[in-house]
Amino acid sequence: MSEGPRRQPNEVGRWDAEAIADNLARPESAGQIFILKGVTASHVHRDAPQLRGALDKHGLPLFILDPTGAAGTGTKFLDILNDYVRVADQRGRLSDDARHLFEFVSSASDQTQSGHFPAAGGNLYADTLCRLWTSLSKGLPAVLLVLNAQHCPPSELKALDHLSSFFFADPIEQLTPELDAIEKGQGRLVYLEGADAIPVDLEHVPTTTIDLSEAAEESVREFLADPAVVRRFIESTGGDPRRLGELVESLPEDVENFWLFRYDRLERLERTLINVLAVAAEPILVDTLHSALSLLQASEFFARSLRHLTELGFVERKIGAGTVRVHIESPEFARAVIDTLEQDTRREIHQALADAELANDNSEASAAFLARHCLAAGNVAAGLKYGKRAAKRLISRRDYDQAQDLLESLLEFSERDEDSREIHAQLIEVHSALGNHRKALAHCSKLQKLVDDEQALARLNCQTGQLLIRIGEYDSATDRFVKAADLTAQNPELREIWIEAKLGEGEAMFSQGRHQAAEERALEVLEQIEEARQLDTRDRHHLDMSLLHARNLIGKVTVLRGECQKGRELFVKNRTLAAEWGWDDEVARAEANLGLVCLQEKDFSEALDRLERAREIARSPAAIPRAYVFLNLGIVHQRKGRYEEALRHYLEGLRASRQEGAEASYGLAAYNLVTLYQDIGAFERALSIIDHLEERQEGDETTHFVGTLPTAVLGSILLDQRKYEEALEVFARLTDADDESTASSLPVREALLRSVEAHLALGQKKAAERIVEEFELPEKEARQPQLDALYELARILIAIEDGDYEPALTSGREAAERAHGAGHTRDALRLSFAVARALRENDRPEEARALLERELQELKGRAADIPVAHRGDFFSVPLHQDLVTVVRELKGEVPEEFDIEHDDAPEEDAKSNTVDAQDPAFKRWRSRYGDIVGEDPRLHQLFRIIDRVAESDSPVLLQGESGTGKELMAEAVHTHSKRTSGPFVKVNCAAFVEDLLLSELFGHVKGAFTGAVSEKVGRFELADGGTIFLDEIGDISAKTQVALLRVLQEGTFEKVGGTETQQVDVRVVCATNKNLEEMVKRGEFRLDLYYRLKGVVMEVPALRQRRQDIPRLVAHFARVYAGGRQPKQFSKDVLKFLASYSWPGNIRELQNFVKSILLFVEGETVEMSHVQEFSEFFADGEVDFELPEIDYEVELEEYEEVGETYEDPEEALVEQIIAEGLSLASIKKRLELESIRRALIETGGNITRAAEILQMKRPRLSQIVNSTDELLALKKELVG
Repeated sequence: MSEGPRRQPNEVGRWDAEAIADNLARPESAGQIFILKGVTASHVHRDAPQLRGALDKHGLPLFILDPTGAAGTGTKFLDILNDYVRVADQRGRLSDDARHLFEFVSSASDQTQSGHFPAAGGNLYADTLCRLWTSLSKGLPAVLLVLNAQHCPPSELKALDHLSSFFFADPIEQLTPELDAIEKGQGRLVYLEGADAIPVDLEHVPTTTIDLSEAAEESVREFLADPAVVRRFIESTGGDPRRLGELVESLPEDVENFWLFRYDRLERLERTLINVLAVAAEPILVDTLHSALSLLQASEFFARSLRHLTELGFVERKIGAGTVRVHIESPEFARAVIDTLEQDTRREIHQALADAELANDNSEASAAFLARHCLAAGNVAAGLKYGKRAAKRLISRRDYDQAQDLLESLLEFSERDEDSREIHAQLIEVHSALGNHRKALAHCSKLQKLVDDEQALARLNCQTGQLLIRIGEYDSATDRFVKAADLTAQNPELREIWIEAKLGEGEAMFSQGRHQAAEERALEVLEQIEEARQLDTRDRHHLDMSLLHARNLIGKVTVLRGECQKGRELFVKNRTLAAEWGWDDEVARAEANLGLVCLQEKDFSEALDRLERAREIARSPAAIPRAYVFLNLGIVHQRKGRYEEALRHYLEGLRASRQEGAEASYGLAAYNLVTLYQDIGAFERALSIIDHLEERQEGDETTHFVGTLPTAVLGSILLDQRKYEEALEVFARLTDADDESTASSLPVREALLRSVEAHLALGQKKAAERIVEEFELPEKEARQPQLDALYELARILIAIEDGDYEPALTSGREAAERAHGAGHTRDALRLSFAVARALRENDRPEEARALLERELQELKGRAADIPVAHRGDFFSVPLHQDLVTVVRELKGEVPEEFDIEHDDAPEEDAKSNTVDAQDPAFKRWRSRYGDIVGEDPRLHQLFRIIDRVAESDSPVLLQGESGTGKELMAEAVHTHSKRTSGPFVKVNCAAFVEDLLLSELFGHVKGAFTGAVSEKVGRFELADGGTIFLDEIGDISAKTQVALLRVLQEGTFEKVGGTETQQVDVRVVCATNKNLEEMVKRGEFRLDLYYRLKGVVMEVPALRQRRQDIPRLVAHFARVYAGGRQPKQFSKDVLKFLASYSWPGNIRELQNFVKSILLFVEGETVEMSHVQEFSEFFADGEVDFELPEIDYEVELEEYEEVGETYEDPEEALVEQIIAEGLSLASIKKRLELESIRRALIETGGNITRAAEILQMKRPRLSQIVNSTDELLALKKELVG
C-alpha cells in the first residue's frame, strides 16, 4: 500500500528501548503513526520486555498485535482491547464512555453468532473497535505495536486500516475541527516495516519513521557470539582457522538471508518439514504435519527433526485446549523458503496437505483449508466443492471477510454456470453485509447474465434495487423494482416478490421526495395484503412483515405532510404488531418513527427519549439505520440549542453513513451540519462543507431532494451575509429547474420565499410581490412550520414596504413564536424585527424594546452552548448586530457579551483569510498591537477577539503551550480595555507553594504565619481598578481554587490570617498550558471555577503553527540584541531551517537561540555552518521540511510608529492654542461645550445619561445646558 507524507525520520540507528520510548512518549507523538524499520518481528519480540519497561516509565502501556501469535501476543485487535480495558481499569483510568463501549463490543461479540451484530470485517465492527481504542487512549494513552501485519486476516486489516485512516486522520473530523480535541485519541500506533509493504493504506496519513537499521546487524553479531554457535562452527571446520575464516566470509549481511543460510545447511528431512510449514502458511496440527510428511516420504525421524528445529528457532509451537499446532516463527523466512521451491514441489506439498487433512477428518476447520490446498494443487473440482461448503459455513457464522476472500478465489476457477451463479449470489450477500454496496452491485450485474428463471430474476432485481437505494441512485432503483413487479404481476404464486418490489419502489420514490407516489405504492400493497389474507391465512408471518413496511412508508409520508396524528396511529399499530411477533427490530423501528413524529410536533424531549429507546431495543444495527438515528438526534439537539451535542451526533451520522455506504444519509447529515454552522454564524465553515458535498455529488445527475439541499442552504447563507445579488443567483438555480418534482420540493419552495427579502433589499419590489402572489401555500394541516414562517415573513416585509404595518402587528408575533417553537430561530428573529418596526411606527417603542430585548436574551442563552471558537462569529452575524443596534436605539439593555465594537478591525478577504497589509485602515488597526510581532491570520483573529472583549469585564482564559506569548496577549486585553489607566498586575501561580500563593494573591496580616513580620498588600488589592494576570492557573491548589472562585463571584476576600472582608474591582485574565477541561473530568480542577474563568477563551497558537512568522521574529530579535547597531542578517538557508524546526519551547526558545548564536557570530550574516555548531540545541524537536509558503525576505513593519504619523490630540491642542492665541480658560470652555454637545447627541438629549458619560452631576449639567442657547436648542431638537 502507498503511504502518506513521512515526517523526518527519527534517527535512533540501533535498538535502544529507552530512545524509542522517549520518541514515542513526546507530547507531539500523541495521536500519531510511526513506522519502525530495520528490525525483524523476532527481534522486537525478544526485546519487547525492555521496550515495555521503558514505556512504562512514561506511563504508556505497550500492546503488541501479532497475527502469528508469537511470544504470547494478541492475535486479534479485540484481544488487545480486552487487555487494554483490564489495564485501564486496574489503573483507575477507565472512563464511563470506554466502559460502555466495551460492554457493547462484548455483548455484540456474543450476538454475532446469532446474527444480531455484523461480524468481523464489517464497517460497524471496525468502527466500534476503533472508537473503543480511541476512548481508552483518552484516559490512558498507550502504544499499539503491530507486527507481521501482512498475516492479519481481512477483518483485522480492515480494523487497522480504519484506525489509521479514520481515527488518526479522519477526513470527516476536518468538517468539525471544534471536536478534534474531544474526539481524537492520544495513543500511538506503530507498524513494523518488513520485507513486504505494510498492507494498510497510509497514503493520506502522515507517518514518522524510526530507523533501526543497525539493530539487524547487531542481532547477527549476538547470534554469532553465542557459545553454542561458536562450538558448532568449530566442530564443522575441525578448528581449521582457514576453513573457519571462509565460513565467516560466506555469512550473509541481512537477517532474512542469514536464516536461509542456516536453512541450506539443515538435513534434507528437516528442510522438507520447513517446506511443508511454509506452504501451509498457517499453524497446523502436528498430526496433519506428520501425515503430510508421510505422503511426501519424509516422515522418518519426525519427532527428532521437529524438536531440533524448535530448539534452533525455526519452528514455534502453539499449545491450545487439547491441540498442538506448529508454524514457522519468522514469516519473512517462510516466504523466502517458498520462493526457493519449484512450482511442482509446491503443488505436491499442497496436495499432501489436503490429503492429510482429509485423512485426519478435522471437520471443524477443514473445508477452507482443503479448498485452498486443493485449488493450489490443481484439483479444481475438489477445491470448488470444499470451497463452497466452507463459504456457506463462514457466511452462517457471519465471518464475511474470510468468506469474501475464499469466494473470490473460487470464482477464478469456476467454469460451470451453476458454480458461478452460486458464488456470485454468495458474494452479493457478503458485500451487502460488509457495506460494500457497489461491489455487491457488480456481482448483481454478473449474476443477471447467468439467470434465466423469471422468479430468480425478479428477486435479483429487488435485491439490486435495495442496493441502489443504499447508494442514493433512486431512479435506477425504481427501474429495477418496476421490472421485478412486471415479472411477477401476473403470477399469484409470486405475490410475495411483487409486494417486495412495490414497497421497494415506494421507498425509492420517498427518498426522491415523491411522497404522494410513494404513498400510492404502499396503498397498493395494503390492498394486496388484505386480498391475500382472505385467500390464504397460512402465510401470516410474511404478510404481517409486509404490512409493517407498508404502514411505515405511509406513516412517514403523512408525518412529512403535517398529519402527525395519523402517522402516530400507524406507528403505534406497528409497534403493537411487532411486539406480538417478538420482532424487536421492528419495535425499535416503530419507536424511531414515533421519535420522528415528536420531532415534527416540536416535542423535542419526547423525540430524544424515543430515539434513544429505539437504539436500545434494536438487536441489530440493520434494524434502523444508525445514520438515520444519529441524524435525527442531531436535529433534536440543534433545535434545542445544544450545539455541541448536535455537532457530535451529526459527526456520528456522517461516520455511520460512511460505514453503511449510504450516500443519501451522508448528504442529509452534512446538510444539517451546514445549517448548524449557519445557526452559529460560522459561515466559512458552512461554505467549506457545502464545497465538500458538491464534490461528492460531482457526476451525480440527481437534482432532487438531497441534491438540492446544498444549493438551497448556500443561498440562505449568502442572504444572512447580506450578499443579496449572489443569493438571488443561487436561488434562481433551484427555482428555474425543469424537473417538476424538484420545483415542488420543500427546499426549492423555501428558497423561493427567501428570495423575497433579497429582492426587496435590492429595490425589486414587483418581483417580490409576484412571488408571494403566485405562491401556493399548502392546506393548514399539511404546512411545514418553516415554510409557514417564511411565507408570513415575505407577506409582512412587502406590506411594510408599502407602509402597511397591520399584518406585522396582527400575525407577525404569533408567526415568530411558532418559528421559535419549531427551533427556526433565524426566521423567528426576522419576524420579530418586522413586528418591532411596526410597533415603533405605531408609537409603541416600549413594546418594541421589550420584544427585541427578549430576542437578545434568547441569543445570549444560545451563545452559551456554542463552541468557543465560534462565539465571536455568532456575535458578529449581521442580523445579530442589527438587533444590538436597534435595542441600543430603543434605550434597551444589551447583554455584556454583545456590548462589543467592530469598527476598528479591517475586514478579511472571505476566501484567502488575509488582509491588505498596505491598507491604511489595516495599518491603523494593526498599530494597536505593535508590541506583538507576527502577521499570521491566527494572530489577527486573536486581535479581533480582543477588540470585541476588551471593553467588557468578562474573565479571559488564554490557552496555549509555554512560550507562545500569552502574557503579551493579556497585556493587550488590558491596554485596550476601559481599565487601561489602572494597574496591570502579573502573578506566576506556578512559582509559589500553596500558602505563599494565597499570601501573594490576597496579602496577609502581621503574625499570620511564621515569618509574617509585617502586613502585606496582596496582588488583588494592588490590581484594584485594573487587571490581574494569573499565569499557569492550572497549577493552583484546591484551597487556592476556592479562594479565587469567591473573589471572582463576589469581588471579596480576606487576607491570610485576617478577618476583615475587602472589596475589589478587578478584571481577571488567566493563562495555562494545561487542558483544564480534562483536569475537571479528573477532579483536579473545580468545575464552577472553570466555568467562571472561561468567559472568553483564546487559543494562542504554537510557533510551529505560525511558521511564516519565524523569519519576522528572527529579524525582530536580531534587532533587539543589536544594541542600537546594525543587526546581523540570517541567510535564507538558516531561515528555512529555523522555519522547519518544531520549536517545542515556542517563541521563548527561538528568542534564546537568536540571542545565543549572535554572541558567537563575528561576521554580518548567520550561516548554516554557525547553526550546525549549535546542533544539540535542536535535540528535543523535529524538523518538517514540508513547509507552507513563507516569505524569507521580510521587512519589519513599524506599527508602533504608524500611530505617530497621525495627529496626536494633545499636540494638536497645543498647536491650536498657540496659533489662535487662545487663553487656557477659553480653550477649556470650548472643550467643555463641545464635550457636552457630543454627549447630548450620543444620548438623544437625555440629560441623565449624558451626565453619566461626562461624569458630571446632573443638576450642574442641566444648568449649563439651560444657560447656553446653542445647547438648549440642540436638546429641544433632539428630544422634540
